[in-house]
Amino acid sequence: MTDEDRVLAAAAAVLDDRDIVVDRDILGSYRHDRSTGSPAGEPFAVVFPRTTDQVAAIMTAAHRHRVPVVPARAGSGLSGGSNAIDGSLVLCLERMREVIGVDVVNGYVETQPGIMNTELRDHVAEHGLWYAPDPASKDFCSIGGNVNTNAGGLCCVKYGTTRESVLGLEVVLADGRVTNLGRRTVKGVAGYDLAGMMVGSEGTLGIVTMARLRLRPLPPPPVTAVAVFADTADAGRAAADVMAEVTPSVLELMDNATIRIVENWRPMGLDTSAGCVLMAQFDNGPGAAEVDADRFVAIAERAGASEIHRSETPEEAELLLGARRMAILAIEEAGTGCSTTSRCRGRASPRRFGESRTSPPSGRCRSAPSAMPATATCIRRSSPSAATPMPAVGRWRPSTTSLRWHSTSEAPSPGSTASET
Repeated sequence: MTDEDRVLAAAAAVLDDRDIVVDRDILGSYRHDRSTGSPAGEPFAVVFPRTTDQVAAIMTAAHRHRVPVVPARAGSGLSGGSNAIDGSLVLCLERMREVIGVDVVNGYVETQPGIMNTELRDHVAEHGLWYAPDPASKDFCSIGGNVNTNAGGLCCVKYGTTRESVLGLEVVLADGRVTNLGRRTVKGVAGYDLAGMMVGSEGTLGIVTMARLRLRPLPPPPVTAVAVFADTADAGRAAADVMAEVTPSVLELMDNATIRIVENWRPMGLDTSAGCVLMAQFDNGPGAAEVDADRFVAIAERAGASEIHRSETPEEAELLLGARRMAILAIEEAGTGCSTTSRCRGRASPRRFGESRTSPPSGRCRSAPSAMPATATCIRRSSPSAATPMPAVGRWRPSTTSLRWHSTSEAPSPGSTASET
């Protein structure tokens, strides 16, 4: 019996048969995330634990038999952090989806890592609370992946990245021991911030099996303003002035390359001749949000914006951000031809919109959400009153307590930018 067989035997002792996959036709869909240009090896199996005890038992066996383990979740990452290495066991936490509890009084939620970002946001909204981090991939990225990559999102300009929302973590270490880190209060000033150190570690320090996340009151309906510029430098100066005068909840810039890619992928009336688009959103309440949006309009006018629009309804406010949320998917497809080639096999796109990851990969991506309604053409049509002339990441091998580094640099699409300002 090989070491790999011994680890699989230990996994079989704590998991259902349906939670262990060795079929090579299926294993291929767990080799890599959505990054391009980062190497990915061949795992010998994928296991799907559902509890912390199961994760601990598998890690204990892997440590004892010196078998490398690669933790994985939704597969939506862009850095190669969950790419398999040859001879590894992929430990996928996508079936750990339970919300353990919401503490309304103290303002936090405890959840397993496999739940999707949007699902968690919807769950806590039923309690009148809000989880702030909202990556552009929020509909198909998991909370565990957000923690392990310190995901940002459009709202991080005001609310910070995932690290600012993590109060505590339950973590299974390389040798199978379970530890709890962090606190239950907003204020935490005593001792080392070990929970904060875990955030963004890409699974190299341990496997997160529970996250305690800070919640906030539900924000009021936002107001969005969009300005079109002929020159990116002018938009950059406008962004600096905006941050000096007001506090937007979102401040995003799409350059011409990104505008064209999004418009070609999902036509919605974007002006493909524009140098760039600067968009801001404000959620500081009725009256105040409109005032801040008007200040954004004035700043954009001074900076030389050729067209400006401000949303009139909450629905329109979200539609105006729709193009930005589509940017990564559009750039990915433009660079890989994902919908027509086998390149999308095993990537997050075909699995996140309702497909089971245990099904053989189809080789085709499901369609992204439908194009925005025609009202989104306001991005390029201003109202008369407003118009004016990747680093390398670590690969954790549980056979040792040290880190072995494996270069998995992201290869972004040339000439395109969809940045969080």
